[in-house]
Amino acid sequence: MYNKNSEENYKMPITKEEVERAKRRIRKGDLVKVTTKVYDPLSPALFVTRERYLPVVGKYTYIVEAEDTKTGRRYCLPYSEVALQGRGL
Repeated sequence: MYNKNSEENYKMPITKEEVERAKRRIRKGDLVKVTTKVYDPLSPALFVTRERYLPVVGKYTYIVEAEDTKTGRRYCLPYSEVALQGRGL
């Protein structure tokens, strides 16, 4: 439905149907992309943004919960963000 390199993907809004489709599609154990800030003492900013793929551990009405197994931290993503990941953005 969407081309990964198409500029139209950036212009089109997320529809309610896309969010519902993402909500039905996602399962526990699926990997979702999460943007985190990581401490890096060698960087001038001290914190560097990293994108990691983490497994889903919980599904709720409006959010998906993913857990980093190395640190034990849990991150929450709205289904609209999961729908954007399905577009390849």
